[in-house]
Amino acid sequence: MRSDQAKSSSPPRITILADRIMDDIRRRGLKVGDSYLNTRAVAQMLGVNTAVVNRALQLLVQRRMISRRPRQGTIIINTAEDHPGPTSLQRVHLLVRQDYLKKEGLLADGIVLGIQGELPRADIQFNFLPDSDPDAYVRHLIHDVLKSRMSEGFVVVRGGLWTQRLIAASGIPTVVLGSLYPSITGPSWIDRDHYAVGKILTEYLLREGAEHLLVMMREQMLPGDHQTLDAIHHCIETFKPRRVPITLRVLPADGNVVESEIARQLSRSTGRMGLFCRSTNLADAAIAALKKIRLPNELRPRVAVCDVHEREASKHPFAYTRAVLKPEAIGTHIGRMLIQQCDSGSDQICEHEIMGVEFCD
Repeated sequence: MRSDQAKSSSPPRITILADRIMDDIRRRGLKVGDSYLNTRAVAQMLGVNTAVVNRALQLLVQRRMISRRPRQGTIIINTAEDHPGPTSLQRVHLLVRQDYLKKEGLLADGIVLGIQGELPRADIQFNFLPDSDPDAYVRHLIHDVLKSRMSEGFVVVRGGLWTQRLIAASGIPTVVLGSLYPSITGPSWIDRDHYAVGKILTEYLLREGAEHLLVMMREQMLPGDHQTLDAIHHCIETFKPRRVPITLRVLPADGNVVESEIARQLSRSTGRMGLFCRSTNLADAAIAALKKIRLPNELRPRVAVCDVHEREASKHPFAYTRAVLKPEAIGTHIGRMLIQQCDSGSDQICEHEIMGVEFCD
């Protein structure tokens, strides 16, 4: 791989820890059927917390290297480095922006676990798309993959138009985590039901008495955002008995910008406003802005946000939707799609899956 790519390409943390655990198993001379350290002891050895160790050990379960059962502990079931997996795919590149990974690392861990469960011997690497000239980076990566002696595939997370176009034209097995742009054909894809997201959250804001909807979208709009906007407009058009105006703004997730826009819209609005936020960053900025703006309770806007990915029962100051499938289940679907592409060849029909969403308040 090119040296400039190596700086932006590395295995995820849990795979590094999993490899260190396997190195320790071999160093200890453990054989199939032998017991291994408990989670707390592994955490002390690696200098990390037990939650991270649990994910790394679960990754080794997915790789068919160990088993973990109540009262039996961790048992070695394979020590070979080259035992075959169910497919010839040997490496999977996750193409993702680094800021997305920072915000949603747990989601990424779950997806890695799911993919690894279907492709237990595949080497999984994150390839961070640079802010400047990501298309050139993708071209170089495709060039290297096509020259590689390994069988490799891609998982594209929130890829832009040209990233999708270049990957689709390469013929390399690919799954897009997100919706395809119009005109893009070839890769399989899996995404949330964005129309349902728009419908659920708009209906919530209307039930809460919104008389004016401020819709704040992030700067880079993706194909799914159009479906969300379609749902918002459809809900407003069919809402009785009153007409609810909509104001659409495409904004950076900057607190000062969001605060200024909300203050301006509140000064123009004669009724209660509902804030529809595309991302948690926009929602957090909106909540912070509302704390600075004094309003009577009957006029304080309700806030709804499309994207919350964590599975824990965290309390948020806004309503939101999330995918019904857990991250590991999403990764399982992605792994199966990659396997089918490898088994079916280049003439495979594009598969896609639309995930249901649930409302949380």
